Amino acid sequence: MRLSESRPSASLRAPFGKPRERAISYINDFLATKESGYILTHQFYVLEWAEQTGLELPKQLTDKKPNILKQILREQLKSKSFSDLYAERAATLLRFGKPKAKDAAKWIDTIVNAQLKDGNWPVYSTLLTYDGQSAIVTPPASHTAVLSLLALRVYINEYYTVVFNFKL
Repeated sequence: MRLSESRPSASLRAPFGKPRERAISYINDFLATKESGYILTHQFYVLEWAEQTGLELPKQLTDKKPNILKQILREQLKSKSFSDLYAERAATLLRFGKPKAKDAAKWIDTIVNAQLKDGNWPVYSTLLTYDGQSAIVTPPASHTAVLSLLALRVYINEYYTVVFNFKL
């Protein structure tokens, strides 16, 4: 199946689907391969969305969440420059991963320093690979902005409340 076909897209929608068995089948299929980058973060989000929608997943799927977060963290710690994926991993880790304060501060510095004078963040094309297929994708500027702002908001709530005693 090609990356441009519906398999990744259907898997991302699976937590919202019915019947339960079919939704779980799509999720299981999407999580069956060892991935990286965007696909890895989306594997995490599929599990998170399933949990939030009340879709009861088998233990073998829910047990994957901590390991996926660890892999996202490993990738983020290796990353040195800003991109949409950098913002996506930072937002994910800050919201769900409880990273060390020094790592969180570094990510936020990178995000803040990448912001353009007009308030947006740069848009980058990237190679996306899934299940042996690859495509060049360019996330929309709004995707990068939302993820960057989410990372900033979570950082302020989780790391600055100790210093300034407030939450947004």
